[in-house]
Amino acid sequence: MTHVGAFDSFEEMLNSLDASDIKVICGERTWNLHKAILCRSPFFKTVLSSDSKETVDNDLTLPDHKSHEVQGIITFIYTGKVTTDLEKDESIEAYIRMFELGAFFGLGDVCTYALDKVRSALKHVAAYVNSLFAKGDPSPTIPPEMFNIVSQVAYSAYVSGIDSKTYSPLREKILRFWAMTVMRVLKLSQIQELLDKMPKISVHLLKALTDETSPIGAFYRRDHPTHCIGCGERLMSYQWLRTIRLPDDDESSAKFRVEGWCGVCHEKGLPGNNNN
Repeated sequence: MTHVGAFDSFEEMLNSLDASDIKVICGERTWNLHKAILCRSPFFKTVLSSDSKETVDNDLTLPDHKSHEVQGIITFIYTGKVTTDLEKDESIEAYIRMFELGAFFGLGDVCTYALDKVRSALKHVAAYVNSLFAKGDPSPTIPPEMFNIVSQVAYSAYVSGIDSKTYSPLREKILRFWAMTVMRVLKLSQIQELLDKMPKISVHLLKALTDETSPIGAFYRRDHPTHCIGCGERLMSYQWLRTIRLPDDDESSAKFRVEGWCGVCHEKGLPGNNNN
């Protein structure tokens, strides 16, 4: 159980019928809850502020979700904690679903938590890819479980959610994944097959390459780093790079800079070495 929300905890009320004024139903489960607390979620606030039959009858049915998902969302609203109901198996599929639920119910902290887990998973894959090229592997491939991480995030970002702004954070995570590998991952036959199946990834990637507000656009500009920011040594090929967002009050005009470091400094760990 992880506490990620800024809410005060009403855990005792979650397990009590006292003053409950709304029933939430999902599948065979029913929760006796409190409208004032549920309204912490923009979704519930909108629904419970309407004159719908559900609001009048004080019965709200959620037919499009699984009962354990609703339990996890309700627990978060009451306590600010992410439980195993949302984080069942700690798989990439679970975190993508958690992101979708957070977006649906308007819970930004849940989205942020899930996206951080997605970022960490992709960063782990990127580190593995970089190690393959650093070793000079002539036929680099990534294990099936790592490929599944990339393909699942890509599918959600570019297939099931391509027409929705809700999924734009996942698309940015994929762009940053390309950047973390300095685009080398695109040389893998597994990834090339993925691009063939999801051509919208290629379209998005090409647009990003010429967009200086993109995390990967900086790699193809003249400000490409030539020396390690840790020790000052000249950077050779296949060194570690990261994109740094430059401070700007205007989100729409954000810029990125690329910083690089050598293998020795990478092993030591640089302050702030956190590829978002």
